[in-house]
Amino acid sequence: MKVSADKHYLVDDADKPFFYLADTAWMLFYHVSREDADFYLQNRRQKGFTVVMPVMLRESPGTGMRNFYGDSPFVDDDPTRPNEAFFQNVDWVIQRAADLGLTPSPITC
Repeated sequence: MKVSADKHYLVDDADKPFFYLADTAWMLFYHVSREDADFYLQNRRQKGFTVVMPVMLRESPGTGMRNFYGDSPFVDDDPTRPNEAFFQNVDWVIQRAADLGLTPSPITC
């Protein structure tokens, strides 16, 4: 996605206008299973959303936040040691969104 040549709207990779209609799926990487994430993503697509905005890193390390499967983003809450299992789930959700034609836009807060 990029700004159009005339700087008036967004376009996709083929320079086709892109309407940015996002749903804020804050806890998509944390509170739901893959099955529930798939249901949610399909539902958003059916409703005409083009973007989903989940929070990838919700809070600073040491808060004990874990995903549905019990994985925290970092091993021992050390931000220099990413937890592969947590990020494999993030990758799955992002890929599933893309497969459904949604633009994933993970954020941190």
